[in-house]
Amino acid sequence: MKSQAREGVLVARPTIVYYGLTLTEISVACVLLQRAAMAAHRSTRRGLKAWNIVGLTLYPAATLIGLLSPIAGLVVIGLLAIFYAMPSNIQSAMLRS
Repeated sequence: MKSQAREGVLVARPTIVYYGLTLTEISVACVLLQRAAMAAHRSTRRGLKAWNIVGLTLYPAATLIGLLSPIAGLVVIGLLAIFYAMPSNIQSAMLRS
């Protein structure tokens, strides 16, 4: 029984790390895309907001946490999903002209 539990952790750890790396890459791509859009449309100049900084910092942190504890890494990723789904955060991230 104990060996099955250890196998479950071994399977979950690479999954969480891969998922965290994927989300980190998506976060970086979103910031780069936002920068390119702002460069093309100078009237909508804005700096980095919490929306960007949270993803750029906490997705890599969740990945590292997932290396040590897959469940804790999953919790951090889940909390980030809740953060990004909050209507107030979505409204503050929208570009306005």
